[in-house]
Amino acid sequence: MQFSYGHTISNLYDSKGRKLRSSYVTTNQNLYVPIGSTVAVSSEKVLTSTVRDYCGRIIYENNVLSKILTEEGYITLSGSTPIYHYYAQDHLGNNRVVVNQNGTIEQVTHYYAYGLPFSEGYDTSQQPYKYNGKELDRMHGLDWYDYGARFYDPALTRFHGADPKAHLMPSWSPYSFCFNNPLKFIDLTGEIPTPVEGASIAGHIYDGKIGDVLDGDWRLDKVYTNSENPAYRSGLYSRTVDGVTEYAMANAGTYFENSKRGHGSMSEDIEQPFGGSENMKVSIATAKQVSRDVGDKELTFIGHSKGGAEAAGNALATNRNALLYNPAAINAEAYGLDTKSYTGADKNGMTAFVVKGDMLNSFINQFFAKPIDKVVYLPQQSKNPVTNHLIDSMIKALQQYYKINEQK
Repeated sequence: MQFSYGHTISNLYDSKGRKLRSSYVTTNQNLYVPIGSTVAVSSEKVLTSTVRDYCGRIIYENNVLSKILTEEGYITLSGSTPIYHYYAQDHLGNNRVVVNQNGTIEQVTHYYAYGLPFSEGYDTSQQPYKYNGKELDRMHGLDWYDYGARFYDPALTRFHGADPKAHLMPSWSPYSFCFNNPLKFIDLTGEIPTPVEGASIAGHIYDGKIGDVLDGDWRLDKVYTNSENPAYRSGLYSRTVDGVTEYAMANAGTYFENSKRGHGSMSEDIEQPFGGSENMKVSIATAKQVSRDVGDKELTFIGHSKGGAEAAGNALATNRNALLYNPAAINAEAYGLDTKSYTGADKNGMTAFVVKGDMLNSFINQFFAKPIDKVVYLPQQSKNPVTNHLIDSMIKALQQYYKINEQK
């Protein structure tokens, strides 16, 4: 990238799109660079040159260790002595305040809704990781956030590159940010938000294979089954972004097929509201073990149909977040679960997405189910309640829902 007066920014990436190096050149005299072209900068015209290398969480600047990123903040060195710096974040993961290990405030940043920092603040140049925890590149007045897949301009409230997953959301502009609703959604990588990824995972777990990689780079690592309960199937997915691994455990829902697991899963839909689901008991036990195994890593429970009820039970049992899609009803008390004390991790909680006219929520859940947390009702897709229940209908309904909310 070259500016009209000659300064340049160059980025180097690996085969997976991870940034390895940023190089900045400042010229000692203004050059005329016509729009759409570049001009070579000879060494005698270079005033300063800065090279920043990204080695996972370790960052070097001009071959000198600059900082080590952690999940809570970052580490710098004073000589050979490490100094720890911690972030205070809001619900969107925006770094509002930076304090050092002694509790001294080092930086305060306020944001407009789409991420542009206020001019008011305290030592706003202290460190560059700000809105959504993303790096703000301010060199030469660029002021773009690096979201990994693309750069985002908070002044224009749009990305400068097309979404590489745009084919999954054809009704949306490939340059839009968080479905034009940054108060509700975050965009971890510059691609589609979590609700759509969750729906994709919820559909995949029915018959997906270990090693399969989904959009959003979610990979199925493990599959859990139970010989005594053929209708039960769940799986553990993971992905790593900027050196941080997050997990999702998904439960398969109703199998509409003439088989032992098909008959069993449809029976489970009826038994779950009455507390008679063996699949639910197996799922909760599995979820507790998975939660212990991943420790303080992010873990979201996902499920469609009867798998949605099981995902709700998993979330209640571990106080983790959950995304539910046309979920069957759950009688939490019958399984020893407490809905009143549930908050979810980081207060994100549990969101149920329901297609209007869905068979479970039209005929069964309306008599037994009470929302545990948030419910989002999506546009009806068919006059057939069974069609509305299918995961493919859910994905189409999500696309329509976001499009409608963009136009309001």
